[in-house]
Amino acid sequence: MILLETFISSIPYVCVTVLATFAITLIFKTSDTANFAQGVIAAFSSFIVIDLFNQAAFPLYLGLPLGVIIGFIVGSFIDVVIFRKGKNVYAIGKQIITMGLVSVFYGITSILFKKKFINGFSFRGFSDKIMKVGEISIPVNSLYCLGITLVVLSVVFLGLYFTKWGLGVRATASNETVADMLGVNTRAITAISWGLACGIAAISAMLYASVRVNITTLFMVNIQVDAFMASVLGGFATFYGPVIAAVLVPVFARLIGLLAIYPRFSFISGWVNVIVYVIILLLILFKPKGLFDKIAVRKV
Repeated sequence: MILLETFISSIPYVCVTVLATFAITLIFKTSDTANFAQGVIAAFSSFIVIDLFNQAAFPLYLGLPLGVIIGFIVGSFIDVVIFRKGKNVYAIGKQIITMGLVSVFYGITSILFKKKFINGFSFRGFSDKIMKVGEISIPVNSLYCLGITLVVLSVVFLGLYFTKWGLGVRATASNETVADMLGVNTRAITAISWGLACGIAAISAMLYASVRVNITTLFMVNIQVDAFMASVLGGFATFYGPVIAAVLVPVFARLIGLLAIYPRFSFISGWVNVIVYVIILLLILFKPKGLFDKIAVRKV
């Protein structure tokens, strides 16, 4: 029973981590860079929606499309105005650019919402109701998170494998130069991918905010770290690998945290994240390219 309740309680965090991880993976595959600013961009987009819908007393789920639009505009702007001009910069240089964006968006968010974040910014989530299934309590908010995540992932993966945009993304991810030579508009593909990734990240931020008592300008930092860990653990060779790893990371954390209920292991409660990261590092030692690495086939 305790184990089942642990899995149920981890549903919102799994959903948030999965969406954040996929957003990071999509940008990495099309732009060959790890976006360290993903968390603050997602927080910025979500704060605008949350503030507007709180003032209007509207339920948060009605604001999800607006969050996607804001994230899409911000992500596309970053790619077109900033990354397109630094296209030939080395990978480490691109990562430094994203680190600079962290400061920019953190500063903008702090200025716009400074008064609201003095003691934390609370808001209405999706639902406060609890559904009873036998002796098991299931928060309705968790079901909202799960449903939204499944819909978003289903739409995106169908788009990746059954649309021209998805074919362009996969071609660009495989080899941008060759894709460009074959007539793929890699600039449009990259811009759309950045916009879509930031839109998905905005959804993850709103879902995460819905399960927290209050939020601050840096409330997505821990999710950003877990998403990076999941991306590395799953490997960037596929789109689904990091997503599967993103399910495993929060579940591992919850299972390890369960040990704290025993007096002998009470100290573990403060070391859960450290233990999870050490396990991930050990796994990466044996699988440097991730658990779902694909064997490259070369034709001679």
